[in-house]
Amino acid sequence: MQGGARGDFNPRPPFQRSSMQTPPPPTLTPNSIIRAAPAPWWHRQRKALLLKRRYADQFEKSGNAKVAKQLRLCSESEHLVACTSCGGSWWVLYRCGLRCCPICSWREAKKRQEYLAQICKQLGKPKHIVLTIPRWMGEGPEGIKCLRDAIAKLRRRELFKNCRGGALTIEVLPKPDGWHIHAHLLVDAPYMPWKQLQNEWSDIIGVKDPHVSIQAAECDAARRYVAKYAGKSIVAEVGDPAIVRWFEAIKGKRMWGTFGAWFNFKLVEQPRNDGKPCFVPGCLLCGAQKTVVPAESLPNILGKGWRDWCTGALSKMDWSRPLPEVISFLSREEP
Repeated sequence: MQGGARGDFNPRPPFQRSSMQTPPPPTLTPNSIIRAAPAPWWHRQRKALLLKRRYADQFEKSGNAKVAKQLRLCSESEHLVACTSCGGSWWVLYRCGLRCCPICSWREAKKRQEYLAQICKQLGKPKHIVLTIPRWMGEGPEGIKCLRDAIAKLRRRELFKNCRGGALTIEVLPKPDGWHIHAHLLVDAPYMPWKQLQNEWSDIIGVKDPHVSIQAAECDAARRYVAKYAGKSIVAEVGDPAIVRWFEAIKGKRMWGTFGAWFNFKLVEQPRNDGKPCFVPGCLLCGAQKTVVPAESLPNILGKGWRDWCTGALSKMDWSRPLPEVISFLSREEP
C-alpha cells in the first residue's frame, strides 16, 4: 500500500462535481401565483339562509310578525351602531340571536361545544350519559320540567354519590304524536354499571326498561366527539311545519347548564404567544369600553336633545340597510 504513514490515508474519494446540470427553476406565471379566493360566507351558508327564510314564513303565518321580521333581517342586513363616548358610528352585520334561527343557533352551538370541550379536558373520568323519557303527550314545557325534575332526583341517588359534577343539555323534538325529549349529561364519575343506571332511571320515571346509554370518553378524540355531539344544534332537524310549536315550547326554558364542581364554570382565555394583541370589545375609534350601542336605541339612552347629538351617518336616521349581494345570491336558483 502506497502512502506509508497512516495519517496520509484518506478513505473518502475526492469530491467530483457531477456533469449533470441542475434544472432551472420553473417559470412563475400570474396563473400559478394567484390562488382562488375563498367563497363568501353566504355561499357556504346558503341552505341555512334559505331555511331561515322558510322559518320566517311560518312565523308570519302564525301571526308572530316580530319574530318573522327578525329572522328576515338576520344575516341579510346591516345595522348602524354608535359610540356614546366619541360619537363615531359604523355598520355591523345584524344577528337576531333567536333560538329558532338556523344561523344564530349554529353560532351558539359552536360556542357551547367549545365550552363543553374545555370542561371535558378537566374531567378526570368523563362519562357521556343519555337519558330519555317516553313520548310526551302533553305540553312541551311540562315535559321539559318533568325531565329536569327526574334528573335532579337521579343526582341524589347513591349511584351519583361520587359524581363531582358536569354539564347537562336537553333536546326537544316535536313529533306528530307528541314530543321526543331526552338529555345529554357529561359527568366526572367513576365506573357506572349500565344496568344499575337503567334500574335507577326506571324507578324514577316509572317506566319499565327505559332507553339509557352510558359511554366513557377516556382519550382526547372521544372527549372532543362527546363535547361536539352533546352541544350540537337541532334547529335544522325541527322542520318548517313544527318550528313555531317548538319555539313556543322552549321559550323561557333553560336547555343546558352545569352542576357540581363545574357550576357556572367560566372559560379563561388562553394568552397569545405570537406577539399580537388580543381583541378587546369596545369602540373601534376611541377604544372606550361598554359605550357601543345600536343607533336605534340612542333616543332612549340620550333622552331629550338626541337629535342635536347625532352627526354624520347618524343624522340621516337611516339606521338599517339590506345587503344586496346576499339577497341577490339567495334569489338565484340553486345550481
